[in-house]
Amino acid sequence: MIATGVEPYEIHYWSIFENEIIKIFKGHTEEITNLEMNPDNDFFLTTSKDNTCRLWDLGAMHSSAKTIFELKEAKSPLVCNFNLSGLIFVIGFSASDALSRIKMFDTKKCEDDCFATLEFECPEIRMIKFD
Repeated sequence: MIATGVEPYEIHYWSIFENEIIKIFKGHTEEITNLEMNPDNDFFLTTSKDNTCRLWDLGAMHSSAKTIFELKEAKSPLVCNFNLSGLIFVIGFSASDALSRIKMFDTKKCEDDCFATLEFECPEIRMIKFD
C-alpha cells in the first residue's frame, strides 16, 4: 500500500506481482499521517491532518471508509494502531497542551463508539505500539 501525502490524498493498493494499482481509496481531505494494517483481516486504519481516523476494507466493492473518529480541535496529529490480534484498535491524540488521550475501540463494534478512554499527562503522542 502507498499513502500519498499530496493531493488528492489517496491510498493506492498496489500489486507488487502485477506491478499495477488494484484499488484507490479516497476520503481524506488532507495529508495522510498514519496507515496501519489489521494483522487478522483485510481492514486498515488511516489518520490524516484533516483530524479524522478512517477504517477501510480492502475487500469491499466500494473504496470508501467509515469515519471512526473526528477530532474537532487538534493539538497534534492523530495516531492509531491495532492490537496484535486485530480485535482492538486505538486512537491517540493530544487533548490539551499537557494532556493526551487514547480511545480504545472494538474492531467489530466500532460504530458504537469507544469502550474505554485513557487520559494522562503527556503533551503529545507520536506513536502507539502493542507488545
